[in-house]
Amino acid sequence: MPLRVALLGVGVALGLWARALAASASGLSFASRTSWGTIFLLIVGWSAMVAAVIVLQERRRCALLLYAIGSWWFVRELSSPSVEIPLVFTIGLVLFAVGPALVAHLLLSYPTGRIQGWSYWVIVACGYAVTFGILGIASTIVFDPAPIGCVGCPANLLLIHADLDLFDRINLAGVRLGAAWLILALGAGTWRVISAKPGSRGSISLVAAGAVGFLAASAAYYLTSLSAGALGGNHRDFIVWQAQGACLILLAAAMTGDLWRVRRARRNFTRLVVDLAGPAPGRLRDALAERLADPSLVIAYPIEDGRRYVDAQAREVRLPPPGERAMTSLRRGPSELAILVHRPGILDSQPMVDDLVASVQLGLENERLTAEDLAQLGDLRSSGSRIIAAGDTERRRIERNLHDGAQQRLVALLLSLRLIRTGLAGSPPELEAAEERLRQAIADLRRVAQGVYPVLLKEAGLRPALDALGEERPVIVQAAPERRYPDTIESSVYLVVARVSAAGPTSVVINDNGSYLTTRVTVNGHPSDLLDLQDRAKTLGGDIEITDAGDEVVAALTLPSPQSTG
Repeated sequence: MPLRVALLGVGVALGLWARALAASASGLSFASRTSWGTIFLLIVGWSAMVAAVIVLQERRRCALLLYAIGSWWFVRELSSPSVEIPLVFTIGLVLFAVGPALVAHLLLSYPTGRIQGWSYWVIVACGYAVTFGILGIASTIVFDPAPIGCVGCPANLLLIHADLDLFDRINLAGVRLGAAWLILALGAGTWRVISAKPGSRGSISLVAAGAVGFLAASAAYYLTSLSAGALGGNHRDFIVWQAQGACLILLAAAMTGDLWRVRRARRNFTRLVVDLAGPAPGRLRDALAERLADPSLVIAYPIEDGRRYVDAQAREVRLPPPGERAMTSLRRGPSELAILVHRPGILDSQPMVDDLVASVQLGLENERLTAEDLAQLGDLRSSGSRIIAAGDTERRRIERNLHDGAQQRLVALLLSLRLIRTGLAGSPPELEAAEERLRQAIADLRRVAQGVYPVLLKEAGLRPALDALGEERPVIVQAAPERRYPDTIESSVYLVVARVSAAGPTSVVINDNGSYLTTRVTVNGHPSDLLDLQDRAKTLGGDIEITDAGDEVVAALTLPSPQSTG
């Protein structure tokens, strides 16, 4: 706060002093050429300084550059003969042309204040070399105002050797180099906007409009001064001065507006803390999508050391190819918390990304850990489902081997015994007993094969298999869907009914609500332990509950989504 007050105080004093000098230097200052010129002088300089003070806390480097630009707008009035102070007069001579270099520096470093890329560094350095080094210091050390008729001018404290011809040659070189440099700076500034990432282009474009306009007006000023060999003061240059001032006002308004936009985004991010009171996975995405006005926003959480990305429900997320949508990495130090996939232009600066991370860091970490746990649970369930499916496949293989192997051989043996008995005159009791035991063995083997995995279940489905079970036991199927389900689901329901119905007369009701297949089995008796079937159901994402009385069993099995089955 003391720094802000000091900067404002200096700005007010410098502006009033520059206005007084412009008013007393009739005809020598652009501001004195119209009745409103000195007011315009104050509005331009103070706009830049006030905007710099406002932006100072958020973007210190850029704010100081903007304050320097506003100060320069006033300082170039100090080269007036009426200043009467040699040091101030000398400062005015040295700094009167440095404004375009400051504006180019701001344009090529906004919004961080740090210039990215050696080519931009060279352009900015060349700008300072021309405007400050050649037109400022080099011309000042050979400039003596007295020989050109400025009798009332203060002394030039940097004067080393007065040489009017050398002064003219230095100014001519400075104007030529300055015109060439300004054209190069205009191209660099335009390219900076064009080549900016979609996320940051909107922020840079606001400032570039004012900065590029100022540089274009300055280029016109230099080009019209080529014939004179020095930066002049004719009527066309007065129009350029007005255009420069209007562009500086636009530049100050753009930086202030961009800061307001960033702060509004920060307030929206801060409100997320309230919005995220609920624990449901995905709430953070919904809140962010609302705050950022992007319904299609996706939050992708890295798992397995970043080898794959999932959403809050642990569903796989495929990142779009570069250029299709904007992607922003949300990081805490070296760790990546998530990647936001969003429309371009809503997270266009690193400060906005930092504000977002600061506001929702805990929510991101919580959802990422939850998604990782859900993904691991899903992997375990998938592994368990594969084990169950492999077990069912092995049971079907055993059933086929029993049916096509041992059972067929026993049936053939039974037929052979019957032929032997038929060929004998009298059937020995031992053969009759052997045949009876053989028939009993075949029946037992069929029951074992049917219990391992009924053939009808695989071939016709759950309802026919249960109806067939009802022909052997007192099982009544009151309601059951006719459609087919995954093999592991059908075999699990069949095993539950078969196990419970062994205890007595049973009724079965099966309902499908789209998410769960619920099987309610009521038995007149007490079924045996179902712990192994409960483990099987939990592996498949369901559960089996037994009433306290033990005469009703409810099995709820999760059905796969259409996306996973299609």
